[in-house]
Amino acid sequence: MGTMNEYTANRTHPRRPLEKLLTLERWNPDSELKVNETFQAHGIDISSGGLGLMASQALQVGEVVKLEISINGNGVTLPVYSEVVWSRVSNDGARAGLRFLM
Repeated sequence: MGTMNEYTANRTHPRRPLEKLLTLERWNPDSELKVNETFQAHGIDISSGGLGLMASQALQVGEVVKLEISINGNGVTLPVYSEVVWSRVSNDGARAGLRFLM
């Protein structure tokens, strides 16, 4: 995996640590049933413009995903649409940087 400088070089917003389990939903246009794929990822850091995460499967640059971010301990989540701006795969899993779409 690359150095942290590779990941932070193009950031325009300061990031804070984020240690949360996230649920991601991606669209599968090739599926005959048009079923969306849902999987979990671990948040690494977050800013007002986006977040970094580690997932078991790779995300594609340019792909739009829907995140479900827990906002309290009572199971309330906030749906957030985000664009994958970078993605890298290593032995530990897939890491990606997402930009929030407003």
